[in-house]
Amino acid sequence: MTNFFGPGSPYLNHPLLTEARTAAEIDQLLKWCSDHGGGVTERVLDVGCGFGRHCVEFARRGFEVTGVDPSSVLLAEARRRAAAEDLDVTFIHADANTAELGGAFDLAICLFTTLGQRRDPDTPSGVGSVLSKISGALAPDATVVIEVPERQRAVKQLVQSEQLGPTLVTRSFDPETSVMTERFVSPTNTHDLAYELFSRDELEEALIAAGLVVTAIYDEGVQSPPHTFMTLVARPCSTS
Repeated sequence: MTNFFGPGSPYLNHPLLTEARTAAEIDQLLKWCSDHGGGVTERVLDVGCGFGRHCVEFARRGFEVTGVDPSSVLLAEARRRAAAEDLDVTFIHADANTAELGGAFDLAICLFTTLGQRRDPDTPSGVGSVLSKISGALAPDATVVIEVPERQRAVKQLVQSEQLGPTLVTRSFDPETSVMTERFVSPTNTHDLAYELFSRDELEEALIAAGLVVTAIYDEGVQSPPHTFMTLVARPCSTS
């Protein structure tokens, strides 16, 4: 049994995460920066950057980009992708709640199921610490975009078992801990993924506690599918 982001990670071949989707997501992220009064975006922080799809696309467009992720497997692929195009991207191998991020980022993103991920179902994810780290790394007029599954819809639309090509995916939700657990069983390995689910109010309260003010909440992801996501846009409290 292997962590979802370990060797042979199914995430490296996730069917949704195409270059076209990534480009559309970045178009939307930059539009929200403009719509919600952010300053000129030059420095971008990607928390939970994975294999670097957003980092690489932002760098292609001329942004100064830093990506942080705890998975050495995914970061190796991120570095390979950036190097293949001779793009200058800073990658930090660390948990987001302990990483030394620097500061003065104009845009910080934390997308998909990154916020709330657990190494295992019984280990707290440190959501408050992650959001505080992000908050402390921002320029005064920065924009923050957080995308996560919305608990009520995710539980209501839960598919407990499905076959994705050669991989069997099973899912379960623990209402006491609010943790979703997914298991991916392929012919060669088994990978587990666990992450907390939040309501809109819970996530907004966590952002406020981290020194951020929410400027917009969308009942959808940056792009769809899936259709169970929500997206919160926030700014440092001092600029609200």
